[in-house]
Amino acid sequence: MSEKEPTIEFEPGKEKKDIPKKKETFEAKEDFEIPKNAEEEIKRKKEEEKEKKEAYKKEMNELVKIYKKKGFERALKKAQKISKKKKDRGIIDAFHDRLSQENLDAS
Repeated sequence: MSEKEPTIEFEPGKEKKDIPKKKETFEAKEDFEIPKNAEEEIKRKKEEEKEKKEAYKKEMNELVKIYKKKGFERALKKAQKISKKKKDRGIIDAFHDRLSQENLDAS
């Protein structure tokens, strides 16, 4: 005689009461000013970024040449060596950005 599989009946639980959500409103103050030290920090960060771009310009051109001649893996290894030497991972990120900007990945 074959046994029937047990059937599970679903019993809906108690319905949850709708709890109204609090709406938090934020009113922008017109007299709000950015602190002076924050403005200086932003300027400093932008200058640092600009300096890094200039410093990496020579390396980027070299890495792009390697990429075009020998392929991505060789160029990436070179970028990693430079990164390790300078103790700055920014060169690898800049290399990836450069490739994506110039659409060199597709060619």
